[in-house]
Amino acid sequence: MVDQPWVIKGTYYECCRANGNCPLTFGRDMVDGPCVNLATYQVTEGQIEGVDIKGAVYTIHADGIGPKFVDLFPGNKGIAEIAIYIDEKATSEQKKILEPFLSTRLTAVLSRKVLGVKFVNIKIEQESGKCVISNPYCKQTMTMTVGQDGKNPIVIENSITRFLKEVKVYNGEWSYADYGKNLRFHQTSGIVADFTFSGAA
Repeated sequence: MVDQPWVIKGTYYECCRANGNCPLTFGRDMVDGPCVNLATYQVTEGQIEGVDIKGAVYTIHADGIGPKFVDLFPGNKGIAEIAIYIDEKATSEQKKILEPFLSTRLTAVLSRKVLGVKFVNIKIEQESGKCVISNPYCKQTMTMTVGQDGKNPIVIENSITRFLKEVKVYNGEWSYADYGKNLRFHQTSGIVADFTFSGAA
């Protein structure tokens, strides 16, 4: 691939194993071992190598995250392994560019091992503060938490994660079964946010 500027923007849906808000979200270390999460990216605009990737959706399962916050700094490879799932409804051009991009350029500075990339049917269903995201290997059910007024979401302002904006707090229930793992979590940390990734190479 020829190195050139790229950008991806959209909506980010994440669940992890932490009860309450994940300490890593607030710059703290995990006290009971590494974290594990499931994150879905719904692209609303962007291009990679001149290919328009608007409308693409992908989910990343990450295991062995941290456990120290400093482990997540770029270059520290603070994630033990990841598995990548790209929505099969992506165009052929999008699939061709996303598979190597996600498994090498985007994740190489974060993870020590990529288990694989699979093209699957990813469904996103949303209704009144609840969203359900599923593919044959995993499912995220996320319910928005509301503030004292009983209708507006609880938000995290000035997020420590620089690629996230408008971070809303959700309660998450999620499951994952692939690559020899069978995980299920209830009432754990979740967020929905706007995301922007960009780079020059």
